Amino acid sequence: MALKKRVKDLRGKARKAAVKYAKKAVKQVTKQAVKRGPGAIKRARAVTKTARKAAMKGAFSVGKAAYKAATKGAKSVVHGATDAAGGGVKAMGKAAAKAATRAAIEGAKDVGKSALAATVEGAKKVAKTAMNKGPQRETIKVTEAKDKAFEKGPGFHKQTWYRPPGVEEPGLHIVGHEIADNDVNFNQFLHYDQLYTIRHGQNSRFFRNLLKGKLFGTRCPKCGDAWIPPRTSCWNLDCDLQTTDWVEFPLKAKVHTWTVAGWSGRSSLKKLPFILVYAKIEGSTVAIANYLLGIDPWDVEFEMPLKVVFVPEDKRVGAVHDFHFEPADGWKPGPMTPEKERIKKLVEPVYEWVKTL
Repeated sequence: MALKKRVKDLRGKARKAAVKYAKKAVKQVTKQAVKRGPGAIKRARAVTKTARKAAMKGAFSVGKAAYKAATKGAKSVVHGATDAAGGGVKAMGKAAAKAATRAAIEGAKDVGKSALAATVEGAKKVAKTAMNKGPQRETIKVTEAKDKAFEKGPGFHKQTWYRPPGVEEPGLHIVGHEIADNDVNFNQFLHYDQLYTIRHGQNSRFFRNLLKGKLFGTRCPKCGDAWIPPRTSCWNLDCDLQTTDWVEFPLKAKVHTWTVAGWSGRSSLKKLPFILVYAKIEGSTVAIANYLLGIDPWDVEFEMPLKVVFVPEDKRVGAVHDFHFEPADGWKPGPMTPEKERIKKLVEPVYEWVKTL
């Protein structure tokens, strides 16, 4: 009877030790998932929930195994001690049982600690995987129009959110947009230490169509001047602020002027050196700025033909960085000149420095 009670006590202690460390594992897993997961509350909860389930399952599985192994080992030691003690040597059996109990509990603790480390590491991997997937888009319907101050205007009942993973409150990020019921008016949500709503109003068609991979600008029906970025009224005095018409522009352009950036803010350091061009979209009176990719900085030329290239649809946010410029198909740079040599000499050390980041 004494041996049965001893084994029963051993089971209870081993179970408590395993559960204790499993609970501790879940707590740390939750903390890691929230810390390393996406900044958006909903995404963080999703990652935490996944990590919590994985931690609970993994920790209790290992804890259960530890309990079984410890109990089995303790039984063997206890029975062995009892058999060895023989008739009447009960004191030795009790001492062996106590030693077995201590060893079993310590073993459960060790395995529990291993489970803790494994599950915390698993949570980190879950959170890291979520971060590497990029912004997770979610489109929701708003039951009430949020712009009560503009009761005569279009209602906004459709919002899309895509806060980048790992982004917390500080920093500048476009984290979402909303499209009016008329599928024209377009607002954006900009996070810069707090959430702002950018209302594009009469310029909405330009930003709304960027999501569709199209360039829309305006043209004056009187003088024929055209603009991209758009103007809602003509700038010519003779046109008397004539309201402009919306027109679609081709995805072609020419370099008006350009520069090479050898330094930038932290968010763009790994892109250095990069080329910024002011390019005139075919048919536009004015130029628009954007990146020029797919060419060495020293090979850029004035008036070189360009094509407009949009990022994949699921990466667009309705901003000018939804597209960039590349050399037009079939265009080739001219021969090396002293000016090109000078630019090349200036930017080559920048390439080497970026490799060290």
